Amino acid sequence: MLTRIEIDGFKSFDHFALDFEPFMVLLGQNASGKSNLFDALRFLSATATQDLRGAAKDVRGEAQGLFRQYADGNVAETITLAAELLLPNKFLNSYGEEVKLSQTRLRYELQFCMRTLANGLDRLVILDEELTPIGSADDPWAARLSTGQSRQWLKYGSKGPLLWTDQIDDLTVVTVQEDPNEPWQLAAKVPEATALSRVNTADFKHLLAVREELRSWRFLQLDPAALRSPSSALANETLDPNGSNLPTVLSRIKAETASEDRPDGALGDIALELGGLIEGFRGFAVEEDKSSREFSLRVTMRNEPPFLAQVASDGTLRLLALWTLMHDPQYTGLVCFEEPENGLHPGRLTKLIGRLRDVLKLDDPPVEDEPLRATQLLMNSHSPVVLAALEDGEGVFLDTTTVVTPGGDPPPAR
Repeated sequence: MLTRIEIDGFKSFDHFALDFEPFMVLLGQNASGKSNLFDALRFLSATATQDLRGAAKDVRGEAQGLFRQYADGNVAETITLAAELLLPNKFLNSYGEEVKLSQTRLRYELQFCMRTLANGLDRLVILDEELTPIGSADDPWAARLSTGQSRQWLKYGSKGPLLWTDQIDDLTVVTVQEDPNEPWQLAAKVPEATALSRVNTADFKHLLAVREELRSWRFLQLDPAALRSPSSALANETLDPNGSNLPTVLSRIKAETASEDRPDGALGDIALELGGLIEGFRGFAVEEDKSSREFSLRVTMRNEPPFLAQVASDGTLRLLALWTLMHDPQYTGLVCFEEPENGLHPGRLTKLIGRLRDVLKLDDPPVEDEPLRATQLLMNSHSPVVLAALEDGEGVFLDTTTVVTPGGDPPPAR
């Protein structure tokens, strides 16, 4: 779970910080920074698996456009991104082995610049990379949790840094240290990829957990035309940003969760969510065309025969995609969702906000030592209906002129 982001020098942000809850909505006028914040999160997520050049291709604009341009014509020389995280206390590694963490509160920081190399090419170059434990005495986010609100997920077992950077002569040297293992070092004149993206050994379990957290973040920009289309049985089984593989994802969820008592598995839960939001909604089914090896969706409304998703409303399909991700047993983590008001009646939108509030909570684990399995939702919106439906602490008004000292108080939630 992402609990805080700090951004300095990226697009419209200058010494910006924001604390997060399980459910939050970014509000503001056009050009207030809502999409830029999503871009910063998307870029940081991509650096967990790609070099900086590849990560820059995942966001809007050219690499040079990542750097903040000031009113006087100057451009920020560096970009700094920092994320504070609450990690699961245990997870499965790539070999299916359970790994337990002694520290679940960590801060990851990355600083980089644009440098012109000797061959004349411009490259994004890492200047500093750090991973440090957050101590119990220096954790204001956790201090706000009530005694019964998941405090047993907070573990503070590490003292020193787990990853840090030194400049030695003309080399950037990154050191990874996790007791009781020997330190591991990477040295480069022009480092273009994070050490986090290159660690592939279970000896550094906390780094692996951080990389998995950043890598897992999802960014939904749902396209109704893509949602209406059948999807190949060979399509990605994790929901694509535009939702084009929705039928395939639903087929996989059904196969993983079906039982004798619940033949549709979690698809029944998704249908119940939609039924509570859309008057007259009765259900949906995933159908397979074995000749074409494609899955398609068929929707049922009250007093109507089932019909294909090609004629379903935009709002119905967007809700179906969102609740699919909420009920996917393979996914927990941050979901960034653009403009929930698109295609939805105001009455449904108000109900949606209330239902998301109920679902996205840091509840007490049902059994001792149960790992954190919280899905986190961050939405952006222009809608006054969304604003009216929010409770204290769930909405944040963005203004790109907002400046805070790194480590200081973020802009107020409303």
